[in-house]
Amino acid sequence: AVTGEGNSTTTNLQQGLAKHWSHLDCSQAAASMAQDSFNLSSMTDSGTGQYVFTLSNIMASVSHSSIAIGNHMSDGHIFQSMSVYTTSGAKIICTNGTGGSAVDPEDLSVQTAGDLA
Repeated sequence: AVTGEGNSTTTNLQQGLAKHWSHLDCSQAAASMAQDSFNLSSMTDSGTGQYVFTLSNIMASVSHSSIAIGNHMSDGHIFQSMSVYTTSGAKIICTNGTGGSAVDPEDLSVQTAGDLA
């Protein structure tokens, strides 16, 4: 939490700011996957191209917005989709752009916006 001018505003509670972000190295074990993060409690590797992130501070509803972007060095691009939203996080599904098969990205960045509980 960062306070604004005059110690009046806690900026991570303001609307329009990311409530979670993480930069992940998916070639690492799940416990050490996060290279840097904010409000990330854990990341679970649920199989090839599937990850579940859990937030330290939960969202107010399952209707939060989460987005992920990453890359896969062998074909240069990868597609992500989000599913199974909960107040404590979401599941990320990664597929390659050349055939749609599940693939583990080397680099993955995730952000969540919405209201904290």
